[in-house]
Amino acid sequence: MLALWIVLYVLAALCVASIVISWKISGMLLHPKIWDYSTVVDEEEKRGSFTRAWFESECHLEEFSLRSNYGYDLHCALWPRAEGVSFADGRRRVAVIVHGYTYCLLGSVKYARIFHDLGFDCVLYDHRNHGLSGKAPPQWDVTNRAIFRLSALGRWTGLEATRSSAPTANPWARQRS
Repeated sequence: MLALWIVLYVLAALCVASIVISWKISGMLLHPKIWDYSTVVDEEEKRGSFTRAWFESECHLEEFSLRSNYGYDLHCALWPRAEGVSFADGRRRVAVIVHGYTYCLLGSVKYARIFHDLGFDCVLYDHRNHGLSGKAPPQWDVTNRAIFRLSALGRWTGLEATRSSAPTANPWARQRS
């Protein structure tokens, strides 16, 4: 009989532990820790991604907002290519760079730098509920929501977004001129 009570107590403890762990995980997903803009550049400098001096002298971001199809504002930044830089066909190219979960667009500068150095205009944006973008209830229909956000960016840049099942296909129907 004593063994049965021990088993029941262990099962109860496991149930309570699983509820607490589930509660914590759902809290992290529904209310992610958001990085403050003032600390991101310092963090990237600490990680060796770039220096503050380089960021302040070379990275000239033009900030703007776009209204998403779902009623919240997306905070965006354009890092225009250097004057006189173009591709062989004379067309301009746009790279849309996104950040990871809980980060902000400033954390994407290290990746945008690669494309910028190649002559691309770079558009960076904060996901919903991240950085300076608007707040909205979390929803996990990631693919369709991302397509709508990219569509909003495409309309702003003058590009038309198209859906493609091929993972390596260019999602833009025409290039920015």
